[in-house]
Amino acid sequence: MAESTSYQENVLWHDKNADNIKIQSLAKQVENLEINEKDEKEVDEDKDVDDDKDIDDVDKDVDENVTSRFSMKKNDEKEKERDDDEYEENLITHFGVKKTGDLEQDQYCKTHGMCVTWNTEVNLGDPIILGRGYRSDSVDEAVLDFYNSLQYTFYETGFPETEDRTAMPRRTINKENAVVAVLSAPCELMAPLIECGNQVSDSMHLIFSESWVLKKPSLESPGLYELFILKAITFHKGGVTYIDEFNPPRKCTYLINFFTNAATSGLTDWGTELEKNLDIPMSSSVPLCAVVDDKLWTRYQMSRCGVPHPESLAFTLAPKRFVPSSETIKVCTLGRCVKSGNPQEENIQKQNTFDNKEENSNVPNTLNAPIESHPVDLMTNCVFTAKQIVDGGGVCTHAVPMEEEIRNFLKKPSILNRKIVVKPSGPDYHASIGVTFHAPGNVDSVIDAVEDLLDSIDDGDSILVETFVEPINPRPVTGVAHNIQQWKADGGLSFRVRSTCCKDFDGKPVCTIITCGVASKHVPVNGDNTVVQTLDTTLLAFGVSDPTVRRNIERDVRKKSEDLLQTIMEEEKKLTVEQRGGIGGCTEIIGIDFFLTEKNGQISPVAIEVNSHDCTINCQIFEFIASLAHRCTVLNGQVMNPVYQLSEHRFGEYYTRENTRVCSDNSNQYERRDLDMPKFDELLGRCVRPWVRTMLTRSQDYVLRNKMILVIGAGGYSKKFIWPASLEMGVKIVLVESNPEHFARDQVHRFICIDIEDHKQDRLHASIIVEILRDENISVEGCLTFWEDCGPLAALVSELLQLKGNTYKAASIAKTKSRTQAHLRGRNADIPHWPVTNMFASRSARITCEADIEKAIQCVSFPAILKLEYASSAVGVNMVKCEEDIQNQHAYLINTLRTNDDYHGIGLGFSNSMILMDYLQGSEHDIDVVIFERKLIAAFVTDNGLTNWPSYTETSSLMPSSLPVDKQAQLVTAAYQCCTEIGLSNGVFNVEMKMTQTGPKLIEINARMGGFYIRDWVKRLYGIDMMKCALMCSCGIRPYVPTIPPTEFIMGVMLIPSEHKHVMLDNVTRMVLDDMQSRGEVILTMLESEEELKHPYDKTEYEEPYANVAVRAHTVEEARRKLLAVCKKLSIETSDYKVSEFIKFF
Repeated sequence: MAESTSYQENVLWHDKNADNIKIQSLAKQVENLEINEKDEKEVDEDKDVDDDKDIDDVDKDVDENVTSRFSMKKNDEKEKERDDDEYEENLITHFGVKKTGDLEQDQYCKTHGMCVTWNTEVNLGDPIILGRGYRSDSVDEAVLDFYNSLQYTFYETGFPETEDRTAMPRRTINKENAVVAVLSAPCELMAPLIECGNQVSDSMHLIFSESWVLKKPSLESPGLYELFILKAITFHKGGVTYIDEFNPPRKCTYLINFFTNAATSGLTDWGTELEKNLDIPMSSSVPLCAVVDDKLWTRYQMSRCGVPHPESLAFTLAPKRFVPSSETIKVCTLGRCVKSGNPQEENIQKQNTFDNKEENSNVPNTLNAPIESHPVDLMTNCVFTAKQIVDGGGVCTHAVPMEEEIRNFLKKPSILNRKIVVKPSGPDYHASIGVTFHAPGNVDSVIDAVEDLLDSIDDGDSILVETFVEPINPRPVTGVAHNIQQWKADGGLSFRVRSTCCKDFDGKPVCTIITCGVASKHVPVNGDNTVVQTLDTTLLAFGVSDPTVRRNIERDVRKKSEDLLQTIMEEEKKLTVEQRGGIGGCTEIIGIDFFLTEKNGQISPVAIEVNSHDCTINCQIFEFIASLAHRCTVLNGQVMNPVYQLSEHRFGEYYTRENTRVCSDNSNQYERRDLDMPKFDELLGRCVRPWVRTMLTRSQDYVLRNKMILVIGAGGYSKKFIWPASLEMGVKIVLVESNPEHFARDQVHRFICIDIEDHKQDRLHASIIVEILRDENISVEGCLTFWEDCGPLAALVSELLQLKGNTYKAASIAKTKSRTQAHLRGRNADIPHWPVTNMFASRSARITCEADIEKAIQCVSFPAILKLEYASSAVGVNMVKCEEDIQNQHAYLINTLRTNDDYHGIGLGFSNSMILMDYLQGSEHDIDVVIFERKLIAAFVTDNGLTNWPSYTETSSLMPSSLPVDKQAQLVTAAYQCCTEIGLSNGVFNVEMKMTQTGPKLIEINARMGGFYIRDWVKRLYGIDMMKCALMCSCGIRPYVPTIPPTEFIMGVMLIPSEHKHVMLDNVTRMVLDDMQSRGEVILTMLESEEELKHPYDKTEYEEPYANVAVRAHTVEEARRKLLAVCKKLSIETSDYKVSEFIKFF
């Protein structure tokens, strides 16, 4: 009886909803008539923009472009006053804000009904640059309301009041050069605004007015436009904000646009025109929002990736995109035409009762032709023909009326006796607008609901008839706290599960937060009629007391969310630039609504719909609630977390906060990322953290694009990845290289051939390079090298061109091993925050001739290491145990390794002098550091295996390091100190160290990016491209480096020609390797070409590796087992090359 009553109430609710629709439609018609009565004046705008002008002329362009805009605005002031009352009513409805009155007379009940306690005497008018120095006193009513709304949120959530700095326009920019623009009211975007300011201070710009931005033709991309910010509210660390103006204007690097019809429910739409034809990265352009907010399209994507959803019948009116039918979705297209069937009569223009929008006249409606053989719907005065679009592109035409399609759908065995939901699908239908429920078997009610919606939907929109997801029935609450019994759920309730999923900076989807809202199961459940809470608490209230079951449900929702976003991102790659809304359009955050249902005792999530980037309000509210509680209350020592509280993922296992293993998750290799238990002050922004990382990463990609960068020295085959990678980044490389036939010459923007092999002439070479650049009018913005021998030369060129780089002195000290150690031994001053630097140096002495040997012996103890002063790759490294050993090795080396002709690329272009230094006992490690303006930006530690005695050439490696965390911290600190103390202040450097019994000791510093496999492994594990970091540092841009803990290990072994030629050249072995590589079982890094391997080879003591074969695993032990199995399968381990010994200490 209770259920029957609820259905009757629902019918009444449906009728009332239909009446409201009609009332809204009439109101919109009146509104349109009033708007059409306005006097519109055409203003000629100067469009003759010289594309060849430099960006420094932007001030002049600002004046020319905005004059007409603001004269038109001045002429429209009277019309604006007439619309104030109407605007205020819409503002309250759509943004939840009230028009602010006289603050002195009525301090209370202003925006959001709050008490105004902040300064409102701030400059929110047009930017000064637009008025030629004149500060505008007039403030748009909407701008003031938006500002008060922002201050209201700051005031009650504990953030400082915004400070007005417009009196002194800003001229500088953050060192990351990231300028994120958000066109929006602040209400629903506080989380990304604050989080972006925390990650990179002064990078987030909140725009309230069209006059605060300027669109200008792109200098680099003809036909496209750049966006400049003249004024904004900027966000800084800790939630500090300022009203700022910029002169020169700031060039936008990423756009988030919420000033659109769909996002503001028709209140404003100036952002739609602004975002067209921009050359910058964007989040969810207007066209992409229309796609992702299309319930039918996303439901088809759900079916593709195995995410359960309700069985559906869809009617699409004049479809704008192809959506085929599937096993769970039947798609029918509807054509609308004049009832009379007269082909000459114009089509009837529909009225949208929810939102007054213009039809897209650019989309052809091929279904408008009258079809008299099909029945006429008397209510809509239209003729409909149904076509079922089947997978594969075929179209099956049905001579079946729409009503009969509905009846046939409801008669299906899987749908009989099930409650039915009817809803509209399109970008304007959110918050359960138009959604109605219908009792089982009530076919007429369903048909009526569909016909009602047909009057209101736009071309391209759809109507979904779907099965109701029956929520789980509350179970008896047992085994939990007694107070839950007082607020446990009853049988009349249901709850919506909302997951937020973001694209992270490395392209991977990450589900960041899962929240719930509880309401009656007989009405649509959404964020407007529920209070947000955690999934864990909700499941407890519904009697799911087993923590394992709750954890599995959370993981299921999380994985389905990430799978769905991955599918959407892959589908978007197939769209054209126009369909994506521009070259930078990309979906990077979605909200997914699930309901939990139960079948055969198993609780599983069923996805209902996807929301585009306008989806953060619920998680934002949750985080504000959590942040407030933890800021002002001690909650029994707990952290309010929307993720299951026990779980913290590390290398395939779940841990408690005490690092006790809870359970293994290696079966499905499902990775959870960046989900550590947060500190109290880290709660706000978690839900959008990956999205913000993506904003900033894409911003820097955009800034780096089209940079002209000088690279000195091409290097060998192992550096081949640099040239295609730079092309992919859009960087224009000017390469200086000695070899005129080098393979890189056709992969760079400019190739300059100069003989730079004799590095004793580096100063002369630097002058020649600079002279050539000037003669050929080549202007470069950065200079660097990836080749060890060219470090000092690149530094000299940077100094001459006055570019951001390292000094010649610093590069020379780094290149000369004895000078490196001597310099660091002299750094004995106390440092309050680091250890004394000379603790990391070793005793050493330089040997330039045989006479220096006796003096050198006095400086070190035996055993010692003798090696070439300028060499790399362990060539010429030997252990010596007495003076006689030194003399013998010295004589041998100076006779066999004299010039570059004897051995290219090991520093013989400088000299073949040597260094004698202490032999260091301990484990060997590489520390690759990113340093900008003497500050450490990032560091990555690699463990090296034992060498193949007596050779000191690298044999094996492990990343990330398996050392204890404090030992890794010692290595990072030591590497950073050693670099900066010798003067290396900008760039990416490779530091080799030993971890001895007493701490880190320096072996040598390579003043360039680490070679071999380092760049690839760091990118795989951390998502950071060290090559991009190096390019940015050279241009004076601080690299943005997100810190994400890796979820796996990589362990690899080097292949050498004398033992492993067969791996590449034997057909059978190579087929096995290729097969393993295609299945992702191994990572192959080639350091020499296969052609080089085919040449006859005589084994020498200076043998270098030609390749690296590596495996990935969740634990070190698992990686060791995998690598040994690969070595056995490929015959890599031999009696003379015992991999099992090399890696035994990992």
